[in-house]
Order: sequence, then structure tokens, then C-alpha cells
Amino acid sequence: MTFSSPEGRREVIPNIEGTKDKRVYNFSIEGSVKERSKIEGETLNERREKLNAKIETLFTSEELGIEVERVDVLKDDIRDSLQVPQWGGYHNEGMYMDTHLERILGAIDVLSTGEVPEGVDESLAQDIKQIANRAFKTDSSSDQRDAVKKSFEQYVFLHDIEKKDCLTLTKKTGEEPKLDKKGNPRKNKEGEVIMVDIKEKVAVTWEEWQDLLPEDLKNGTNPEALSIFMEEQGIVGISYYQEQEEGNKKHGAEGADTVEDFGMEGTLLATAIRNHEVAFQFTTFQPDTYQKYFGDLSEEEIDWVMIASLVDNLGSLREPNKEGKSIPDLSNFKALLDTRHNVLITKQLYDVVDNDDDIAAWVTEGKLKPTRVEQTIRKIEVSKKRLTSVENLLKEVKSTLAPKLLEGKVIGQLVGVLKKQGLGRVIGALRGELSSLAANASIEDVRTVVEKHVDDKEKAENLINWVSSNI
Repeated sequence: MTFSSPEGRREVIPNIEGTKDKRVYNFSIEGSVKERSKIEGETLNERREKLNAKIETLFTSEELGIEVERVDVLKDDIRDSLQVPQWGGYHNEGMYMDTHLERILGAIDVLSTGEVPEGVDESLAQDIKQIANRAFKTDSSSDQRDAVKKSFEQYVFLHDIEKKDCLTLTKKTGEEPKLDKKGNPRKNKEGEVIMVDIKEKVAVTWEEWQDLLPEDLKNGTNPEALSIFMEEQGIVGISYYQEQEEGNKKHGAEGADTVEDFGMEGTLLATAIRNHEVAFQFTTFQPDTYQKYFGDLSEEEIDWVMIASLVDNLGSLREPNKEGKSIPDLSNFKALLDTRHNVLITKQLYDVVDNDDDIAAWVTEGKLKPTRVEQTIRKIEVSKKRLTSVENLLKEVKSTLAPKLLEGKVIGQLVGVLKKQGLGRVIGALRGELSSLAANASIEDVRTVVEKHVDDKEKAENLINWVSSNI
């Protein structure tokens, strides 16, 4: 991370890769967490010192409005959380959680200026900028901007404060044959049985985790030795969610309860912490899921939750890709962004449809049922693609709902006429195109469609005359 010195100069420190980098936030890091554990250890003291200094600044009795003794308890909990272990597919930024928090602070440094961290896909940039500008109040005074940024920095240190009490270790306990659908062992090309790991999940308290560690790891300052310990113990992953009979224990909900106990009940901070993993609920366009999690939130709360979720994702690195780089996985957040976009567009569409004179007239005249209007918009709302502008969608809706030249029984009569004329081979095409013509279509519109599909001029003229006389 980059910090400003008292004189306003930029101080550049080694990132976890051990290289000098002037960027506030590094989107990708070379190598696996195990490969980088030695360098993580070499930079640990400096990183912890800076994080602890930040903790002292952000969490004071005056700032929080609570007694000094309670503030000290909160800060102790935060400092403990810096030592929470990370291992497995989701947190390859470092062996300890301090590296996760450092990355998030770097992302906030960028977003708070109205910019998007380098490396974030361009398809996300515009939406992220709009949300960040609102959340960080980039158009406000410097005092307001600083206050908002400070609140988000408090979020960084509080959002995972209960991870240490929600630890679940995934351990490899053996191997077994991989079975096919019939229950038979699968084999590779060489005829050898393919084996898969047998895994067991074990929920542990923070005290139990400490008891598992050898003495040289209890102080949480030796990432390289910790990585070796993980492998020796057969630990293949650590998560922060515990399944319990009396109700599953989630670190986000537990963290929100904790900060509320410290007097932050009903705050943006508590809401953001409780919902900071919401993006993982989205894999595609899911408007109903969006309503479930965001329907009761204010616009300001939504922006906070979106930024909280984004920076948590930016602060997390997946296992190295084919290029050997660990990068954030923003696919779930993209699905959330796309869903939010569609929800907002659909809301605007409902408003313009409600105020459209043509649609209102069709309903009043009995040519259109209100339920069909709702069904048409709902079909758009659950679409699996990113919606275009409200103007284009309104045209699409009106084209679908407008009274048509052929409807109901008339379509059956047309089919009968076509069969008598010996035009069975073009029934589908003619019925489809004539049915799509608006009720006020001219006879020339009809002629264009008919002559497109009927080569026999006499039959074409007979059909045109039938349409003119009967519709």
C-alpha cells in the first residue's frame, strides 16, 4: 500500500511480492501463497505496524462514542483477527488475514478518488464508478469525503472480525476411487483407477485453533512455517462458516452483531458487514434474489453493500491461473452488477408503461388485458441478458402489446383460406408475418407480405382481397 507522509510525499513500500510498486493496489500477484510465504514473512512486521497505526487512528473513544475500556477490547479483537489463517482456493493473498485487509485498504484508496483499480475489466468499470462516486461522495467537500473514507476504512477492520470464531478446517483424511454413474471406479487411459481425496470438515474455536499450533506459530507471525504446518496436517482449506444444528454460524452476521454490541446498531457499517458476501448469491441475472437481499435497503445502504462486497472481492486472490498469477474473481460481483442494472431499468420501464397513452387506450378499449402488460414486462425482467435503454424496451413492449391485424379466430380463418388456395407450404410464414402487423396496417403492408411468399399473382391478389374484405 501507499501512504501519505506528513509532508504529503508518497512513501512506496514493498508489496507482498517483495518488489517496489507505485500503484496503490495490485490487481494480480505472481505465484501461489505458499511460494510467496517467505516474502510475506519478511514484510510482515512493517505491514502489521502500519495496520496497527491505522487501527489506533480509526478506533478511538471520541470516534466511536463509547468508553475507552470498550474501545480497547474492540481493538484487541481486531488485532487478533490480523492473525486469522488463510489457506485454500479463496484467499491466496497471504497466509494471514492482514494481507487481505491491506489489499482492501489499497482498493479503497483508489475507489475513493472516483477511479477503478487497474486490472478491473472495462465491462464493469462504468457501473463501479457510478456506485463508488455516490458511496464515497466524491462530489462533496473534502471533509465529507474524508469522513466517508474513514468509515469505509473502519469497515475493512471490522467486516471479518468474527472470522476467528467461525473457523472450519477442511482436512484430507484419505483417498477413494472416483466412481462413474453406475458406481464403478473410473480409470485413466493407462487403466489405472482414478483416486479422489476424502475430505472432512472440522469446526474449531479460536482457542482450539491456537491449541493445534506449535509454539513457534502461536504468535501468528511466521507465514512460511504456517504453510508447512498446513500441509503436514493435511489441511487443504479454511473457511469461515460453521454448520450447527441450532443455526449456521456466518462470520458476516456474527461480525455485524458484534459491532452492533459496540453501539453501531442500525449503521451503514453494520448493514455492510452483514451483507458483504452477498455477491456470492449471484451467478447470473437474478432479480428475485436481488429483491430478497436489497429490497428493504435504502439507496445509500445499497451503495455501501455494493462497495463492501466489491472491495472484499478485490482483496481476495484465487489460486494462480495458467499465467501463474493470482487474481480476484469478480464473476459473482459482475452477475450482481448486471442484475442490479436490469432491476433499475425494469423499474423505470414499469413507470413509463404506466404513463404511456397508447397502452392506456388499448386497455380502456378492451383490446389489451392489464395482466398481459405485467406478463410482458416480467418476461423482460427475468431476461438472461443485460437490458438496453428504457426507450428501446418501451418500443419492444408496445410492439408486443399493440393490437394486431390478425388475432383470435381470424387466424384460423386465414389458415382455411390458404389451404383452399393450395398455399399450405407458406401457411407458417404468412400467418407469422401477417399476425405481426399492427391493427392499423395498410393494404399495401399486407400486399408486401403476401407477394413476398406467394409467386402466383392470381392467388396473391385473391388473398389480398380476402384480407381487405374480412379484416
